[in-house]
Amino acid sequence: MSLFLFPHSIPSGGAAGLAILINHWFHISLGFSLWLANIVFLLFALPYFGFTWTFRTIISV
Repeated sequence: MSLFLFPHSIPSGGAAGLAILINHWFHISLGFSLWLANIVFLLFALPYFGFTWTFRTIISV
C-alpha cells in the first residue's frame, strides 16, 4: 500500500481507503488520518461488540 496506493492517492477498502480520502479532501497527514479512521471504526464497534472485544482488538493490533 505504501509503495503503490498511497503515493498515487488510490483509495482501497477499509480504513486505508478512508485515510487516503481524508488526506486528499482535508490535507491531513496520511498517518494521522489512518489513526483517525481506525479510532472512528473502533468507536462504532464499541457498542456493537462491547468493551472487551474492542480492547482486545486494540491490544492485538
